Amino acid sequence: MINREIIINKLKQLPEPFLEKIDKFLSFLIAQQQVANIQSEVNLTDRWNQWFEEVDQLTVSTQQPENEYQKRLIEKYQKQGIKL
Repeated sequence: MINREIIINKLKQLPEPFLEKIDKFLSFLIAQQQVANIQSEVNLTDRWNQWFEEVDQLTVSTQQPENEYQKRLIEKYQKQGIKL
């Protein structure tokens, strides 16, 4: 991995016309990274939306507790204000 200081020292040695080219190239790289970040966020948003749609289609079981453990667990959550 290249150290920032090495790059900065190399930039200091270049004449002005080259710095203009480097500035344009750096702007291009930054824009490219921003586009990649936006595409990544859109893709992530789509995946979350798909997950929520799938979860909304799940059926919820309304079975009564079958054993003492299940009964106590439900009571515990109800005491915490969670509606089951």
